[in-house]
Amino acid sequence: MAPSPVVGLFSKSYLLGQREVHQEQSKLPDSTRQPAALHRPRSHTEGRLVEAVTSGLCIEVQYSYELILQAITTTDCLCSVSRYKYRSIPKGSHIRCFDLLPGLWDDPIRGHLSARLIGEAGSYAAVSYTWGSDDTKVTIDCDGFGLDAKLNLAILLRRLRSPADITRLWVDALCINQSDECERSDQVRLMDSVYRSAGSVIIWLGEEEETTAEAFSLLEELREVFHQSLDEYLTTTTYETLSASKLPQYDEPRWDASETLLNNSWFSRTWVLQEASLNKCTWIQQGGHTIEWLTLRRVILGVCVARMNILYHINISASQHMAHACSAIIADPSAWPLHELLGNTEWTSSSQDVDKVFGLVGLASDQQTVKHLVDYTCDATALYRKVALTYLLDGDLKMLNSASDHSFAQYTDLPTWVPDWSSWPRASSLGIYFRKHGGPPRTQPAKLPTVSPDGSRLTVSGQFTDRVVAIGRHLPILRETTDRALVFIFLESWRRLAHRYLANASHSTTTRATGVDLSNPIDAAFASLLTLDCPLAHMACTSYTDTYSRLLEQTPRHLPRNGGSVQYKDVDVFRYLNRMLTSCRKRTFFVTEQGFMGLGPYFLRPGDRMVQLDGGWTPMAVRRKLAGCFELIGEAYVPGLMKGGCEGEAVYEDICLVCIVRFATRVRTGKRFAI
Repeated sequence: MAPSPVVGLFSKSYLLGQREVHQEQSKLPDSTRQPAALHRPRSHTEGRLVEAVTSGLCIEVQYSYELILQAITTTDCLCSVSRYKYRSIPKGSHIRCFDLLPGLWDDPIRGHLSARLIGEAGSYAAVSYTWGSDDTKVTIDCDGFGLDAKLNLAILLRRLRSPADITRLWVDALCINQSDECERSDQVRLMDSVYRSAGSVIIWLGEEEETTAEAFSLLEELREVFHQSLDEYLTTTTYETLSASKLPQYDEPRWDASETLLNNSWFSRTWVLQEASLNKCTWIQQGGHTIEWLTLRRVILGVCVARMNILYHINISASQHMAHACSAIIADPSAWPLHELLGNTEWTSSSQDVDKVFGLVGLASDQQTVKHLVDYTCDATALYRKVALTYLLDGDLKMLNSASDHSFAQYTDLPTWVPDWSSWPRASSLGIYFRKHGGPPRTQPAKLPTVSPDGSRLTVSGQFTDRVVAIGRHLPILRETTDRALVFIFLESWRRLAHRYLANASHSTTTRATGVDLSNPIDAAFASLLTLDCPLAHMACTSYTDTYSRLLEQTPRHLPRNGGSVQYKDVDVFRYLNRMLTSCRKRTFFVTEQGFMGLGPYFLRPGDRMVQLDGGWTPMAVRRKLAGCFELIGEAYVPGLMKGGCEGEAVYEDICLVCIVRFATRVRTGKRFAI
């Protein structure tokens, strides 16, 4: 079948010179005529990124995208019907590289796979992309045999193919025998070396969409604004300086286009975190548009620091998480053991639950200790147990801070002291909070935890410090921002509960954790607790109680009809709200016998006990199940009972945490109540 005229035009653009590109553009309607193509990023690879197609041509192609796919699926089936068979490669430091042979857009994809030592693989480009949910497959020619590839990968290879030179690539779907679990395990242990050793890393966000050109146009303007070093702009950029730079107005369509781009599914995948953090020469590409990953990170963080995402109502949470995580890891690679990476990346997703762990091993500062855990013959339940015990039996009890509210867990056969890392969203671990704002240092317990031979009991040392006497109404588990007004119905019930139980408590008890001394110490401590005592400077606030009061004033008493949104005119109020929602999410308010207030696990009950574990970071809530045995409910934040807050010398005793057979808990679902 002859290629369509649109496909022919698309393929010819790869060979056009700059002058000829303008000539070809002149044939297009004025409405689609755009400036000349983007330059390809600098790369040390032997091959080159495709000479960029003009934006106008790409827009023209969008209208006949089905014809392009038809051409792809037709031309890529012309190789031998015999299937390609992978040959085993030596274990250790050997990888496969895919040499992509030159060709035009609508030529069949041909290439050669060869096994090489990483240090002798030459210059290659490592590709980071998401496989996608589209199961459409095309057949490419690999050494004269047919090798299946998903449609997204086929388009990617066409984009990266040079018309004249061989392009050497490392692409996991081609370079790893995905049907061989042993090989997958061996190769995953080498992933960090693969990306570190690459001449460049190409992050592929997919084929160009109608708004891609607008998005990259705005990103280029923002790049000029955030031209300082990362440290400089994070401390000096404000909304006022951005306003002076004459950026587009908030209703400019390009903001919506950028929001679409920055919510690409790539930003939420577990695997891509290490792929985007290990190589200095890393580029983002969508269709024919490229931008350096460092530049994009700078733009994302700058937008958030300058509060433009709040003021312009831009939801870029996925890319914001990714940019923050990459920047933190790059800034101090030695400070991230595997269990802290797991706690700090709960927002990521993976197609297999074991990849929540495997995708982070290459970034872990203790990877030499945990690399042996990479084993695709192991199921998620067994893997999560192994990870937890690796740290717990070594005396690192911070792992327990991620093991809260197992009623939300997907795997109900896990012990309560083993986190279910496949279950998200859930309450963010307090360990993440301590990392950001400082907190108690890790101390080695005097007595190491032990586990029973059958794995059903974990014995730790701890001291019982308090008991829960009352809990607040459970805060709805919200997803939509329009539901935020409902939150304050519950928050005010919490505040009244605090006054009812703590009115006779000593002044020092209610203020000792926050260090504030206002006219109403209970309200001051309560407003501070809702943010986990987040420093005021981080929220641009001057007072906890004043900000909380203004938040109540700006929130309507009744929800708007038909899902109307609630707007907050003060940025500090909005930032306090976001901090409060993050802190209180899937947690419940409670008061204790000794007159403390705190935030604890969602399924906390009156009668549950607070225990400070030897070597632990925070009080933990436990529930008596058998004589001398307890179920771990989860971490708690209790000002006055945090590490070092107990009065007198600690007297520890053995506390046996048992494995509870749990049943999945159904939480009320619906628009306002949804997990």
